[in-house]
Amino acid sequence: MFSSERWFRFITVLAALVVAGVGTAGCVPQVHLTSPVGVWRAAPSQTGVLQINEDGTFTITDSSFDLGSRQKTARNYSAEGRWDSSIETGEVYLAIHHDYRGDLEMGGTGGYSREFMDGRIVFESEDLSITFVYDPSASPTPSGSVD
Repeated sequence: MFSSERWFRFITVLAALVVAGVGTAGCVPQVHLTSPVGVWRAAPSQTGVLQINEDGTFTITDSSFDLGSRQKTARNYSAEGRWDSSIETGEVYLAIHHDYRGDLEMGGTGGYSREFMDGRIVFESEDLSITFVYDPSASPTPSGSVD
């Protein structure tokens, strides 16, 4: 078993780790967005950029997830369309007008409502998902606060 000195050292180290964890937990920025306008980047290991513009349009470029077919793709999916949002529900509605795999138009149209106020927009299929994360450093106008 442990000697009393080793036991004391173990408890001291464990306590220090708990204090450090609690002390740094408040340092993680929390996002509270009131508008989806801005640049959203796919979280690794996925790829893609979702740009939501103030004029009511959006584009998705270089995505590894095909929103129309909900399938993994070789980083060549793109889409464009219009968006609307609701502060009451905290959701953005993306209406896809055109989508492409490389130069091939997929002909997909459709719409997706997704939450955005926590700084993440997630699209999922049965076995795949992609998360776009708000990038305040690349966004043209503030969309809310980062605490």
